[in-house]
Amino acid sequence: MLGSLKQYTSKKKQQFKMLSLVTTSAALMCMSASSQAGIISSSFGNALHIDLQILELSPLAIDLGNASGTAPSGYDVTNSLIGQDLTLPTQDPRINGTVDIFSGSASSTLENSTLGDFTTIGSSTIEDLSFTLLQNFLPTQGLSLPALDFINISNTTLSSTSKVDASSSSDGYVFSTAGSSVVESININILGNDITASVMDGSPIMNNVTLFDALGLGVFLNEATTSCAESFCTEERSALRISFDSFSVQNYVTEILQQDFLGDDVLISGNIILASSQATTQVSEPSAALLLALGLGLIGRRRLFNKK
Repeated sequence: MLGSLKQYTSKKKQQFKMLSLVTTSAALMCMSASSQAGIISSSFGNALHIDLQILELSPLAIDLGNASGTAPSGYDVTNSLIGQDLTLPTQDPRINGTVDIFSGSASSTLENSTLGDFTTIGSSTIEDLSFTLLQNFLPTQGLSLPALDFINISNTTLSSTSKVDASSSSDGYVFSTAGSSVVESININILGNDITASVMDGSPIMNNVTLFDALGLGVFLNEATTSCAESFCTEERSALRISFDSFSVQNYVTEILQQDFLGDDVLISGNIILASSQATTQVSEPSAALLLALGLGLIGRRRLFNKK
């Protein structure tokens, strides 16, 4: 009886030592990983994004001058189109025009999730754009309204930069954003109606300028959204966004152009976005994994003692 009790006690001690070793190892692994892991940095820059559905036509889905990257290892990526006839890179006859520069870039100075200051940037630039989408889209409407292109856009410079700075401290990270946009000499014509900003000299402009927002059509300049917390920060910008929400061509012609509409209506949904960018940084809570490991260890020990 005494021998069996000693054997039982020895077995429990071995189990306890094994559990202690596993718990300690897990805690040390989590401490090592959590001190440097869980830092994520990502960004993108996109010169031209088109995502449109026009009635029964095949969808328009195009991205030009786009670059993206994701850390924990630093990156620096650029994608540019220079001196292009837009019909060539899009391979879509519905798009016509020329551009001197379409460029997107993405970069991060984060290196292997190590503790230290770093910066994440996404940016895009458009220079000297002359762009037509769906030439002669609307047939001649009687004698008073000639055939109309769906959209014409021209500009000297459009650019946006989204930037997130991460400064390390004894308590973790402090985040800040420092993005900006430039809109210079832009002209927008939708179905014969000019929608143009009055003062666009290339100087910084205020965020979220609405040029038009009615009848399912929205035209917005320098859209900017920022969201930062203790462990997360993101900034997203676009120099120009034209949105269509079940946009009715018939309503637009009758309400804005003050003309009778002949033929069947056309509904359009989607977005055209010029010079967009985003930068995001996320840092996981360093102590979370460690607390989980220690908690599991304590539960295991308690169960062992209860069985004993």
